[in-house]
Amino acid sequence: MNATNPQGIAAGEFMQLIAPDIEGQSTGWMAFNEKQRAHPIIREMSSFRQKVTAGTWGCILRMPASISAMLGL
Repeated sequence: MNATNPQGIAAGEFMQLIAPDIEGQSTGWMAFNEKQRAHPIIREMSSFRQKVTAGTWGCILRMPASISAMLGL
C-alpha cells in the first residue's frame, strides 16, 4: 500500500530489483533527443507567444537480464 494506491494490489505487493551494472557494463539509461527547444516568438496584435518542445526516447536497456520483478509478496 502507498499514497497512490491505498488499497494495494489484489495479487499482493510488487517488488523490482535492478542491478545498476554487471561486470562494468551498464544495465540501461534514460535517453533524450533534446532537453528542450524554443521556437521563434510569434508576434500578435497585442501579445507575444512562443512554443517550446521536448522529446524522449525512454529507457534504453542494454542488459534486461539484470532486472527482476516479483508479485505477490
